[in-house]
Amino acid sequence: MLIGMYCADSIIEKLLKQERTYYMAAEAFMQGAKLLVFSVKDVDFNNKTVTSYTRENNSWVRVTTPFPDVMINVYTDLKEGLKEEFMLRAEIPFTSHFLSAKKTFFHQIKEAGQFDSLLIPYASVKSIGAIDEYLTKYKKIIVKPSIGARGLGIYQISGTFDRYILRDNKKTHKLDRHNLKKIVDDFIDKGYLVQPYMECRTSMDEPFDFRIHIQKDGQGAWQITRMYARIGAKGSVLSNISQGGLSCDIDYFLKVEYGERASYWKDKLETLSFDIAKHIEEIYMQSFDEFGIDLAIDKDENIWLYEVNSGPQTKYHEPQRARHIIAYARYIAKNYKGNNKEILVSLANRITDGLESIRDDLTVKVDETIKVKLLVQTMRPMVDTIESFGILEQRLKVGVTAYEQSSIYPLTEAIKGQFGKIVLTYETNDRNEAISLIDNLINDLLPEWIRGINNIFDEA
Repeated sequence: MLIGMYCADSIIEKLLKQERTYYMAAEAFMQGAKLLVFSVKDVDFNNKTVTSYTRENNSWVRVTTPFPDVMINVYTDLKEGLKEEFMLRAEIPFTSHFLSAKKTFFHQIKEAGQFDSLLIPYASVKSIGAIDEYLTKYKKIIVKPSIGARGLGIYQISGTFDRYILRDNKKTHKLDRHNLKKIVDDFIDKGYLVQPYMECRTSMDEPFDFRIHIQKDGQGAWQITRMYARIGAKGSVLSNISQGGLSCDIDYFLKVEYGERASYWKDKLETLSFDIAKHIEEIYMQSFDEFGIDLAIDKDENIWLYEVNSGPQTKYHEPQRARHIIAYARYIAKNYKGNNKEILVSLANRITDGLESIRDDLTVKVDETIKVKLLVQTMRPMVDTIESFGILEQRLKVGVTAYEQSSIYPLTEAIKGQFGKIVLTYETNDRNEAISLIDNLINDLLPEWIRGINNIFDEA
């Protein structure tokens, strides 16, 4: 069996040096498969072959093989290879998918309703007014990138009027309003969210949360691979290990902090993690292979969902992760039946990812000259996104009986019409209108279209 590991060309050399890739190649061998590492540049669509790296005699060598039986999507550059990835997804099952940016993801969880009580309130930082509003209401707030990982770029802010305290994980800064506004302008440029700061701290005043790494196994069922507490330094803001925090055995931590109620909290966290994973699959209407779910318990014993990652860091348990990743890939390859609904939904979600990437590039706060350059820079990715939707529509025409009389047809035409309007904004250099139309696609038209796809195939 051939298992593909698909990535951006820019990171392939780095990927080959990582322990994660080594353990995946070793595990594939032990499970009777071969891992192939390649990028879009290594794919020959005419002959349906890939020229990839694989492990032979303890080193990486280049080989040319037929298309893999299944694909693991590590990281791809949506600005360069979206259309090519579409063509691969239409032919080969993928085990891994990506979650939306934090803002879109939290919006979807909130709209679904089942777990909205776990969400910390949030707002986009579009002006210093958002900071003022949250400081007035919550006294102490957190600002963080809407797209980010490993605790980078996260700050705590407190204070009012002309006296503010801004803290990162290492330093404390005292600011007047003028200097705060300069920093907030930078938040606006980079696309930040603001949230109330939740007091989730140990009895020793250390910030903490729980990382639950959950994966699909060789039977396609969710299993907890590792569950642990993350503890930050006393007085610090973050508990992220990458920002100087420590990991701690979950049983020991819960026993120290909650005594006889330790088993109650462990069961609750485990059950909640399984429920959240299943809920996300229902929202996105497709299968995922793994999540890193971050939960915390505040001083009033409320549970909060900090974050969910579809590609969590697993530096300290790569062998265990690899075992499940490869076993699930083999399960998908053996049980894949070319489910048209799941393929269409997967492709539509990837279009959403591409649009989010373009929108994030366009929303950078710049002068008028640079605004035009941003439109020029995102033109090629936008054309690829539009062409990718064309590929998706062609598959829809084949897969849906009496397509033009179906309920999905007017929705498809509405999306094509929206893309047409976006093309006009590029011709007229109207960045703000382009952003507005893209937001409408991401938040309204595409989710409605995906629901329509789900319904039409369920009725068939």
